[in-house]
Amino acid sequence: GYTTVSCAYFSYLSGYYYDDQTVTISAEDGNETVAISYTNSTWGEFTYSGVTVTANEDGSYSLSGEGVCAMTGHSGTPTNYDATVSGTITSDGVISQLAMTATSVMGGTTVSFYEADYPAAFAVAGSYTGGMAMSVSGIDCGTVENMVVKVTPTDEVNGVITMTVSSFDMVVSMMNMNMTIGDIAIEGVSVSTEDNETFTVSASDLTIEGVSYTNNGAGTTTTIDVKATVSGTIKSDGSASITFALTMGAMPMPVNCVYTVEAATTEE
Repeated sequence: GYTTVSCAYFSYLSGYYYDDQTVTISAEDGNETVAISYTNSTWGEFTYSGVTVTANEDGSYSLSGEGVCAMTGHSGTPTNYDATVSGTITSDGVISQLAMTATSVMGGTTVSFYEADYPAAFAVAGSYTGGMAMSVSGIDCGTVENMVVKVTPTDEVNGVITMTVSSFDMVVSMMNMNMTIGDIAIEGVSVSTEDNETFTVSASDLTIEGVSYTNNGAGTTTTIDVKATVSGTIKSDGSASITFALTMGAMPMPVNCVYTVEAATTEE
């Protein structure tokens, strides 16, 4: 059995990811082919037999075959769908990448597995808790303690994540503003790494529509658009240093939010 990170995605939607998934690969009679199985409570049971194993020049092995995905719908009765499998196992027996596809489900539903060197979008996924120091034009606007930022992979192949900044209160004294900002889901943030130790996150001028805004002085709540720029790093030990520049609605200048995490849980 292999313990991996996995992500399930359709032809038009991605981002359903899971930690600690188990894929079983066992040799069949004659040791010329293998059987593969994987079960997930949402996506069903994938089973394959007669999967071809091809040795590559670099010492790795390529897998290719066909099988069945038994998926249970609203009726409670499993339905079998044709499924394919393909992937690579490194020379030291580690899954480099493995994809199982139920070809006729929702335009093609694929579950991808990564055991070694899995995508940066997976490496940074999870919920982080830290302090967020806020300022406008260099003027201190306070610090939010125990700020939670959630990181969700949205395109693991191309290194794209969503960073959701939890709701927070802020006072901008020079504008006589006391406000509460709702959750801000910043989609389209890029993540990359050169060493699998330090991961760079970045985004420029992204617009998040319909963010909840409460004027605590007037007691009114409405929605605004927030323009966001993101820059910083997340490290493999769970620490992070990220700046969110957030322009709230019609505010003439951004709120600079410096987010620092000393230790974080990066498991979903």
